[in-house]
Amino acid sequence: MYDREDPWDRLPGESSKAYIAFCVYRDLGTDRSIVKALKTSGKPAANLRQWEYWSSKHQWVDRATAYDEHNERRRLVQRERARREMEQRQARIGMLAQNVGAKGLESLSAKARLGELNLNARDSMRLVEGGARLEAPEAVPAAERPGRVAELPLGQPDLNFRTRIPYIDSNPTFSG
Repeated sequence: MYDREDPWDRLPGESSKAYIAFCVYRDLGTDRSIVKALKTSGKPAANLRQWEYWSSKHQWVDRATAYDEHNERRRLVQRERARREMEQRQARIGMLAQNVGAKGLESLSAKARLGELNLNARDSMRLVEGGARLEAPEAVPAAERPGRVAELPLGQPDLNFRTRIPYIDSNPTFSG
């Protein structure tokens, strides 16, 4: 009958009425009180002394605190799991973005080989700088590492198109 594993479970000798009252109290959260629990239950104020007796006899405060701590630990575990899942999603998305960017660079490289790409000196220099950052990330000043975004305008100078390429701490190999 009393297969008790956690402090907030029903105690041996605790009546079902006392346990139900405790559950109302416990479920109010950290701003709980016996008066609030009594009001929440819909019981008349005349039951206050009985609830205070049960609270004292069955250690409601300690049991409710243990319940709060248990829930906080569970919340932190769930939050950490969600954070790891988010990092994995972001890594997958980052890989996809790198692949798309690599395909774009391969296309630009092919156009350049065929003489179909007219980059001005500024565009050319920015591509060289961006490639150097990817090839040797340790050579990048700390102020320009992750968190900063370099603007690399690509394409024809008359096009007002800008693409943002974040610093990537890797050493990819591009074919082309």
